[in-house]
Amino acid sequence: LQFKLDILWSMLDAMSMAYELKRPPYHSVTEQRVWHKGITL
Repeated sequence: LQFKLDILWSMLDAMSMAYELKRPPYHSVTEQRVWHKGITL
């Protein structure tokens, strides 16, 4: 249950930043743009 709540809160934070504050999510974590590189096999 805690995991599901964490996911829902993360989604709510992202939506509130996008629609209410007009900011991209996690825009102030680092100055560099970091993209997901995927899984390398």
